[in-house]
Amino acid sequence: MIPSTSSLAAALQTVAVGAVLYFWMRRRKSKPNEKAKPLHVDYGKAISFPFPMKVIGSLPEWIRIPLMAKGSKPSPPRDSIDILGQDSEVDPYEKKLILPGKIWRVRYSYLMSPEFKKAMESLFGNVNAAAIANAPDHLKETLEKDIAAAEMYETMSEKERAEQGGDSKQDMFIAKINIDGDANALLIYNPVRLHPQMIDWINTLGEVKFIVSGS
Repeated sequence: MIPSTSSLAAALQTVAVGAVLYFWMRRRKSKPNEKAKPLHVDYGKAISFPFPMKVIGSLPEWIRIPLMAKGSKPSPPRDSIDILGQDSEVDPYEKKLILPGKIWRVRYSYLMSPEFKKAMESLFGNVNAAAIANAPDHLKETLEKDIAAAEMYETMSEKERAEQGGDSKQDMFIAKINIDGDANALLIYNPVRLHPQMIDWINTLGEVKFIVSGS
């Protein structure tokens, strides 16, 4: 089928308009926004390890991959059971029934590792006096109290932190679902560290069929 003259003309016009827009966008130079305020948070210098990365990159794959996998192996967080013992009155698990017989939430409290805390500080920086000065007036008093509490918390021992329940929390959700007629199948979303007593409690709800990572 031979296209009509009008169809060819419309196609040529479309191509011409597209070509003009393409070259116009390439030649156009973006102008900096002179009214934009500079970022008031100092994140420090970026961390760079060029030589170690070159050494690792030059290793054979059969050495590099197991080495990187071993170095990336996660270590379980420490909680009140690890520090205070099984008989401690501080329970790292807070259970809440969301939907009767169907959905439960388990809030797990633990202590942030020093390595993770250092990594967060290098990524987001420390809140200092300059940051408070640049904060809105209605938030300055709250920031000052938070910083004072954080500084006091830093002086506490690991045992004292554990007695207060830890400094980090993670929520795990358990849902009872129906799979092929099995009404006791469980789905766990965003799993936390499970001590034997928590595993025993989950087994009273049903049988775990699915585990879904939160990220």
